[in-house]
Amino acid sequence: MGGCRTETRDFGLPAYSDSLAETVVRALLAPRPGGGRPGSTPPGATPLFVQIGSVDSLGDPVWQAIAAQVTGRLQRAGASIGRRTALLKTTGPCFPPYHVDFEGWADSSDAAAFLDSLAVASWEGFAPVERRSARSLFVQAGTSLQQLDRVIDLRRVPR
Repeated sequence: MGGCRTETRDFGLPAYSDSLAETVVRALLAPRPGGGRPGSTPPGATPLFVQIGSVDSLGDPVWQAIAAQVTGRLQRAGASIGRRTALLKTTGPCFPPYHVDFEGWADSSDAAAFLDSLAVASWEGFAPVERRSARSLFVQAGTSLQQLDRVIDLRRVPR
């Protein structure tokens, strides 16, 4: 199969990291003998993962616009953002080739509300599309890295 290789590129919206929020996400993901919640995480904390992806290389203003909107939505939802990557280009059998990844956490009800809002939210400069072939990019999110089950396909709308 071969492996994937990822390169990082600044797209005018620098990578972001909050060590405290990142520590909570790591604690939520750590396996625990006997189950249960680790003592260092807030009660009701749920991890949140969001990825903005594209098959094609988009201009920096497009990445800036969509990443800023996702950042704003997470903050308005009460999520603590642990990490936002710069633009990543992954080659090999991995998908998507171009992506910006977010990790964070929120109270379980806020996380659920954020995930539910993705499909009904308006996206400035973008419009939802039904056909994958018509999309410019997509936003996928979930509470598990292995199952980002909320996906919205978007196309750029000329200004």
